[in-house]
Amino acid sequence: MTTPALITTRQLAERRGCTRQHIARLVREGKLTPVTTLDNGAHLFTEDQGEVTK
Repeated sequence: MTTPALITTRQLAERRGCTRQHIARLVREGKLTPVTTLDNGAHLFTEDQGEVTK
């Protein structure tokens, strides 16, 4: 079993065609869950993260 590659909020936003702020808002609202959150507060997501709810 391979470990999925992790991407940053910026990378996820680029792939979804939205802003970093929009991704951050979705996380705050509980509509998108990061795989992990680093000590510095940065969120990481999988490359195949589900559809983002706008």
